[in-house]
Formats: sequence, C-alpha cells, structure tokens
Amino acid sequence: MNRIYLFFEKHSFIVSLAAIFIVGFGILKMPWQLVDDGKSAQISQILTDSFLNKDIKSFLGGLVEPQSGRFRPLYWIYLWFTFLVFGYQPLGHYILHLVLFITTVWLVFRLILMGGGSRKAAIIGSSLFAIDWRILENWYRLGPQEPLQTPLLLGSIYLFLKQRNTKNKFQLAWSIVLIILAMFLKETNIAFVAIPIYLLISDLILKNKLHIRNDWIYFFFTLMGVIISRFIASSIYPVSGYGSLYMIKLDFIISNLNSYVEMIRASYSPLIEIIIAYFVISIFLLFIKKGYKEILSTYYFAGLFGTFFISFFVIQLPWGFTVGRYLLTAFSGSFIALSLVGERLFSLFDKANRDSDRSGDKASNLFFYMIRFSVILPLVLVIFYNLIMSFNYISWVTKVGNFNDRFIKQIVKSTPENGRVFLNVVHDDNEELELFVEIRWHFDYFYNRKDIVLDYLPENLNLKPEDLVVVHTSAPLVSIDKLNQNKQLEFVTKDYINIENVVLAGPLGFLKEGGKLLTAVSSDKFVNNFYSIGKYTYEWNIYKAK
Repeated sequence: MNRIYLFFEKHSFIVSLAAIFIVGFGILKMPWQLVDDGKSAQISQILTDSFLNKDIKSFLGGLVEPQSGRFRPLYWIYLWFTFLVFGYQPLGHYILHLVLFITTVWLVFRLILMGGGSRKAAIIGSSLFAIDWRILENWYRLGPQEPLQTPLLLGSIYLFLKQRNTKNKFQLAWSIVLIILAMFLKETNIAFVAIPIYLLISDLILKNKLHIRNDWIYFFFTLMGVIISRFIASSIYPVSGYGSLYMIKLDFIISNLNSYVEMIRASYSPLIEIIIAYFVISIFLLFIKKGYKEILSTYYFAGLFGTFFISFFVIQLPWGFTVGRYLLTAFSGSFIALSLVGERLFSLFDKANRDSDRSGDKASNLFFYMIRFSVILPLVLVIFYNLIMSFNYISWVTKVGNFNDRFIKQIVKSTPENGRVFLNVVHDDNEELELFVEIRWHFDYFYNRKDIVLDYLPENLNLKPEDLVVVHTSAPLVSIDKLNQNKQLEFVTKDYINIENVVLAGPLGFLKEGGKLLTAVSSDKFVNNFYSIGKYTYEWNIYKAK
C-alpha cells in the first residue's frame, strides 16, 4: 500500500490524465465537421499551392482575412502544417488536438505546483479544468484558436517563472518567443500585457530586485508584440464583417457580463462563492495584522493568475457572442488561481485546527471541521455535475458529427460525375450560408469531388434528370411535404437522430432535489429547479430528379 501511495505521490499527474481520458474518450472518433474544417482545408490548399508556385503575394493573402476583418496568421500556418503532415484523414488532426489538451492540463498542473500548491491542489485544479463541460467543445472541434493559444501562453509564463530560479537565458528567450507567437493566433492579444504588468508592479512593490530586470524585458517584448501585431492588422484592412461584431458599448458589455457570470455560477455555485467569501475574510484579517504587502507576498502567484483570468475574461465581453468555449484561456488562469487560494485557505484551517487541538477547545475544533466540510461537499457536487454535463455534451457532439458525416458521404455516393446538387435552404441565413460553403469544401478536399456542382435550390424547382435535392435544415426553402408531393422528384434516402439534451440547473440542484434524479429522467418538463430535458430531432433528406 505504501508503494502505491508513493507511486501516485510521485506520478500524481496520472490522476489528471485519467480525467482527460474520461471526458476525451470520444475525440479520436470524431469525423470532419460541418463547421470550420472545410475552410481550414481550403486555406491550407491555397497556402500549399502558392508556396509551390513561389507566389508570395497569394501566400500572404491566404494568411489574412480582409473579408471577415480578422488577423490570425499563425492559426492558418498551424492548420497548414497539420494538413501537410496528416492530409485529409481526420484521425491525425484529432490526435494532435488531444496532445494539445494533455499539454494544457499538464501546464495547469505544473503552474499550480510552481505557485506553491500541493500535489492534491494540482490534481484537483487541473482535473476540474479538464472536465469543465463549458469549455469541452474546444477539444471536440478542430476550428477554435484557444486550444493552441492557451498552452503557448501558459508555457510562456511557466518558462518565465522557471528561469527566475534557474537563471537560464534560453528559458527567458523562449518565454518571450511563445507569448509573441500566441499573439498571432487570435485578436485578443491586448490582454497579454496584463501578465508582465502584474509581475513588474508586484516585484517593484515587494522590492524583488532579482526579478525586476527580467520583468521589464518581458513587459517590453510583450508590449512591442501587441503594438506590431495590431499595427499590421489595422494597416492591412479596416475592421469589417465578422470582426465588426466586437462592440465597445456599455449596455452590451454589461449584458454579456451577466450572461457569463450566470454561466460560471451555473457550473460552480456555491463552491466559487464559498471560496471567494473565505478568501475575502482571510485577506481582510491579513491586512489588519500585517498590511497590504503581506497580502501581495502571500497571494503573489494567485494574484498573477487571477489577473490572467480577469484580462482574458474582460477582453471577451465586447464580443458579439457569449459562448463557453471562448473562455478556455481565461478559465486556465482561474483554475490555477482558485487552486492556490484554496490551498492557502486549507493550510490556515489546518493550523487553526491544530491550535484548537492543543488548547483542548472542542467547539473551535468542530467549527473548523464544518468549514472544511462546507468546501469539500460543494467540490464533490461540482465534480459530479461537470462530469454529467460533459457526458451529455459528448453524446450530443458525437451523434451530430457522425450524422453530418453520413449526410456528406451519402450525397457523394449518390451524385454521378459532374452531377448537380441543390441545397434546399433559405439563402440569406448566415448559418445556412456556412453550411453551404462547408459542404462545398468537403466535396472538394475531403472527397476529391470538385466535379460536383453545388447550388441553392430554385423556388420554381427547374431541375434536370439525375439532379439531387438535399435538405438539411429545420426551415427549408421548399417544405418536405411539397418535395414529397412533387412528381418530378424521386425520394432516395433520409436519416434522422433524436437527441435528449439534459440541462442540469447546477450543482445546487443535487442538494435540493437529489432524490428525484431517477424519477425525473422520464419527464420533459423543468423539474423543481433541478434540470430540464430538451428533445431535438435532426433530419436530412435526399431526392433525385426524374
């Protein structure tokens, strides 16, 4: 038993690795998806062709997106590299994505330890980060930039903090390289400056003279990187299209803030409120006894990653959509900060417990046990909640992914050479436009069927024999009934899936209505604030003109 304990003590990341595979078991089974993947293949092919033809202008043109007002050249270079290495089979791409997942969780684990946290704190913090269902989408999709940006940022901070002890100039240099690389992945790079600013100001206040010189270096290169990347982006094209959805409007920002706060509370209440309350009390007592410098010294690393969270959280507030996956980078900082705060609080509880033991004060002893229990119980509920919601998301994303994969394969199989395919959707819907272009790119790159002619279905149904009409929408231009009644069309095949999407009310629901978990499953109504079940049907149909 001792040997087993020592093994896990030495190799404790195994527990976090287990958490990754508990929620990541479906990643390697994912097919190409009808969002982002087709565009990634198209841009990668443009870069390959222009590189082989030594067409520098076209190559650079493939790295910028004037039509959408976005600037993320390293993102496209990374995807180009993955297509060069793995080609048009999705497995290799998802294996690399899983490696990014493991690397990110490992960095969270290591940074908790580096900040003074115990192995228990590192296991809990990194494992919770791994199973957080709100950000799980990042690992089941190849399109988001956050899965690459986050490990680069965390890696930069890890190397910068490590070089303080090793005095290794290469680690300092690589920390600067990584943070600059991360700036060219997504337009949120202005948030990066908060990291060196916190380090510089904190070390100046605490008079950490050994660190201040390198803090200035880190700050200078980070600031220059942000200025240069912003200058290049603004000089190439004005903000337009997709980029124009970033709006600095107070009411809009407040609305997004409320949405995100409710999103976080739904997953972590009451654990997060309890930790914050105890934290506020502890720093208040510390301030009275020893002053603000002691607070900064005690919570130096927690403050660093708290600043990291705030900067990447705030930068997201003016964006046009409030989606959990956008918070991957911010959440990586929050889990490190909260783990370090929790570690500090538990050490204070333990000290107070020991003092009460020595004095024989049983009432105080019981009081501190109750405080510990007030954190541990919500923690267990939060873990249980996030696991259930993660399994729910995995079930949904794998079913829909495979459903769409069957859809594309069936069209390709049913369409003769140089055949025409008409997509029965409303033309001016943005989601349907994305569906249209993704189907086009899937034909071209993943199935090598550039011969297929894809177009929108004309309302007059002016078709030629062998033309295909496909429906993949809940609101088609021409209804399914009309298509079935049309004597010019012959039904080929269809597919559908029914999904029950369970939305739990949050960890508090387990305390309030835990006993009704089994009996409520059969209900499609909201059950006593515990959870609701949304029932969805996805369907596609294929017809052939006679």
